[in-house]
Amino acid sequence: MPVSGSPFRGVIFDFDGTLAVPALDFQEMNRAAVNAVQALLPVCPPKTGPALEWLVEVEKAATAQKGAEFAAKVRSAADAAMARVEIAAAKRGGLFPGVPEMLRLLLERKIKTGIITRNCTRAVQTALGDNVRLFTCILSRDDVSEWKPHPAHLRAALKSMKLEPENVLMIGDDPMDILVGQKCNTRTAAVFCGHVPKETLLACKPDFVAESCPELMRGLADAGLL
Repeated sequence: MPVSGSPFRGVIFDFDGTLAVPALDFQEMNRAAVNAVQALLPVCPPKTGPALEWLVEVEKAATAQKGAEFAAKVRSAADAAMARVEIAAAKRGGLFPGVPEMLRLLLERKIKTGIITRNCTRAVQTALGDNVRLFTCILSRDDVSEWKPHPAHLRAALKSMKLEPENVLMIGDDPMDILVGQKCNTRTAAVFCGHVPKETLLACKPDFVAESCPELMRGLADAGLL
């Protein structure tokens, strides 16, 4: 692995497909969200994009129809429906082999670690178990109002971790993870253990690539970057 820049002081991970086995059925989660919304708001925006961005439009429609209190009720019902699917998936999937050992090694080297994820908090906590204590910062969709690939999500993590972008590596298995790192001027790494084809990730031009996070960390350590 080629040396690129100064050693890292922090590493921020995506979650599903990066640290955790990607067991989530997105179609099932989307159906759960749509059913929850339509039970309360039969006339709602069509579901054409990702669930979180769609729910922003749903809230606007619900507010226009019946006010902010009703909109909050609709959003809460949808969030709960999605969370049930996500938590069940987290129980099925768990963490990839070698991830807990990798996290402990980073902690020993005094490298701060974080997670930014569009998953809900309870799903992340379910998959991590006791390993949750190994992280400096975890920001799920429940903790921010704008989610990756919006740069505000990663910027919030950088602020919480008290790190400058040039000292941080953003790692993920999806183009949005690479894109958010590039938007925030961190270095980026793609891992090929999720659902996205390798060629798609390589086209995003990440700074580093590896089959998995533990493999990536070994390569970075050998290169003197950890």
